[in-house]
Amino acid sequence: MANTTDSHARSIVKAITWKFVAFCITLVTSYIFTRDFKLAGQITGLAALIGIVAYYFHERIWNIISWGRKF
Repeated sequence: MANTTDSHARSIVKAITWKFVAFCITLVTSYIFTRDFKLAGQITGLAALIGIVAYYFHERIWNIISWGRKF
């Protein structure tokens, strides 16, 4: 079986591009609801910050769960 593990560089680029896509979706959605670009930007920035913190804790919790791991 071939090794299909992504390199660290590929994983970083994928994370950055996905964050950019998510950022754009949040910005457009916020603007549609508020019709205020400044407020939409503030909502998007706050959502990005909350998302980073939530993802950190999500990862830390999954680090202590052994389900699905092969030892």
